[in-house]
Amino acid sequence: MQPIDERRALAPCPDLLARLLAGAPPPGPGSWQQVEPPQRIAGLPAGDVLLVHVRDAIWQPGTGRLLRASDGRPFAAPAAEVPPRAPRPPAGPLPRRGRAALWLPGGALGNYGHFLFDALPARLWIETAGLAVPFPPSAPPLARWQHDLLARAGLAAPHRAETAPAVTLAEAVYLTALDHYLQRGAGLIAAAAARLSAGAGAPGPGAVYLSRRGHAGRLLVNEAALEARLRSLGVRVIRPERLSVAEQAAAMAGTGVLIGASGAGLANLLFLPRGARVVEIRPEPVREAWITLACANLGLGHHVVPAAAPLPAHEVPLAAKLRQLPRRLAGRYRWAARVEIAAVEAALAAARATLPPEPRTPR
Repeated sequence: MQPIDERRALAPCPDLLARLLAGAPPPGPGSWQQVEPPQRIAGLPAGDVLLVHVRDAIWQPGTGRLLRASDGRPFAAPAAEVPPRAPRPPAGPLPRRGRAALWLPGGALGNYGHFLFDALPARLWIETAGLAVPFPPSAPPLARWQHDLLARAGLAAPHRAETAPAVTLAEAVYLTALDHYLQRGAGLIAAAAARLSAGAGAPGPGAVYLSRRGHAGRLLVNEAALEARLRSLGVRVIRPERLSVAEQAAAMAGTGVLIGASGAGLANLLFLPRGARVVEIRPEPVREAWITLACANLGLGHHVVPAAAPLPAHEVPLAAKLRQLPRRLAGRYRWAARVEIAAVEAALAAARATLPPEPRTPR
């Protein structure tokens, strides 16, 4: 079902935020206010965020979808990253809730990168704008790491956990940034990064590599050799999925160069000190530019190292095929890549060469 375009279907209301904070009724069943203008960063579209207010809508917490009660059509932003065949709400009367601020889209329910780039900046804006008082931030029950990220960003508004599969909301607010799918990093993400990287200091000479050996969807077949070479060059190799949020943030503090393959792990760039460098190993099937945009938006240098992919079957080692067998049986995406280790080494050297000079300690 085609999502509803909020800008076309609802009424513009330039003073929507002020009216909501004052308790004045917004016009009609739905309205919006531009809260971040459209812009371009590194030649890519960025910004263009609306605050949206709707009445009498059906919310599915487990998918992030918000539906118009009259016809079941989803609004565009909360429908982001949800499979097109997401279940419709159950028949019969639904539990009714009052007001809610929605900030967790479907893609961020379990994905680290989407949570950091799509959900947390929206939640931060809602709280700093004062909307968390009249509109309690609501989402399904969160995992420990999600609570840890909210705490690190200093977000203290109580989280209202909704366990029902679907409810009717008398009023709801959300930001269309939820529909940007990592692609539109601008002021909202910069504000979140400023909080997450507080205390990171200045970029030093150290470098960190984010290993993907715990993931089977897309494999670097020569990752073990790459890690061995990077260690010999003084690079720290970490497995992000084995670390807490605090440990991942600590690994980024003072880091000069962050190296990793395209994927959610590189969302840790939000913890880096400004002026650091990111070396992205980008397999050929990856077409998303969110890391390019995020680095330009946050003042981080960015070096891309292409990786050949998908490799033909005869070039994929048996061990890699066995790791991907469960995904193959489940019909999930899977492919393997190979990166030139010398190219990564050259990008690391170039990144280190362009780091800002370390501040001198006064004698």
